This record gives sequence, C-alpha cells and structure tokens, in this order.
Amino acid sequence: NGIIVAPIVSSSKQILKKFTKKNDAILTEVLAEVLFVPNLKGVIN
Repeated sequence: NGIIVAPIVSSSKQILKKFTKKNDAILTEVLAEVLFVPNLKGVIN
C-alpha cells in the first residue's frame, strides 16, 4: 500500500495526480491543473 503524487502531462496541460495503491488496486485522483517550471542549475546575472 502507498501513495504517490506526480505531475502528468495531458495534451498541453500538466495535471497533478494522486495515485493510491490499496491491496492490488490503484486508485487515481486528479488534484489540480498545475504549471511546473524546470529546475535550473546556478543563477545567471
């Protein structure tokens, strides 16, 4: 059993989804439409 929350790309949108495993079943729940910005190394001045 466990829970994972992940951003999933669907068409041109990013959807935050929650996946819950109970016994042998995986339940999926849409939490929100989100916009993630990639992490960049360092700072440009």
